[in-house]
Amino acid sequence: MLSRKIVRVTKTEFETEDGTVRPMLFELDEPPTVEEFQEIYDEWLDLFRKKEWIKNELHETALNR
Repeated sequence: MLSRKIVRVTKTEFETEDGTVRPMLFELDEPPTVEEFQEIYDEWLDLFRKKEWIKNELHETALNR
């Protein structure tokens, strides 16, 4: 699966290795670890791709992390 590497997670946002910062849809009571969030991010990204809601435009693989 192709995915961006998550490098930082807070209650209100997360950041990918390329420096992109995205807001959380809602503020979390407790932020997950980077590893936990990476798993969640990858699962949702895979689901969105399967539903064809987004296209795979990334060149980085999960193995390159």
